[in-house]
Amino acid sequence: TWPCGDDLDKRIFQLAAPAVLNFAIIPLVGAVDTFWVGRMENALALAGQAAANQVFSSAFWIVSFLPSIVTPLVAKAAGSGDKEAVRNNVSEAVFVGLAMALLGSLGLF
Repeated sequence: TWPCGDDLDKRIFQLAAPAVLNFAIIPLVGAVDTFWVGRMENALALAGQAAANQVFSSAFWIVSFLPSIVTPLVAKAAGSGDKEAVRNNVSEAVFVGLAMALLGSLGLF
């Protein structure tokens, strides 16, 4: 049967819980922002907040792929004892993250 509540299931839950909470925070932040801006009773401010929430959410989902891709690659290399591959994977991830941050920053201007 699945899940059976054994040590492996507990370990998987311990690893998955932070990721699930991370992905759950994004809609919660938008909801809290919308609540407080909505209390201003200004439709234009609420529309602006809705647009800002959409931009923030889109940017988050565009960038959030990086840890999901890099983590298994680093784990595989570390598990096989290939320290050079670990360094290469981490270096590539840092480079891609910085490049995306630079492009995003330039896009603001």
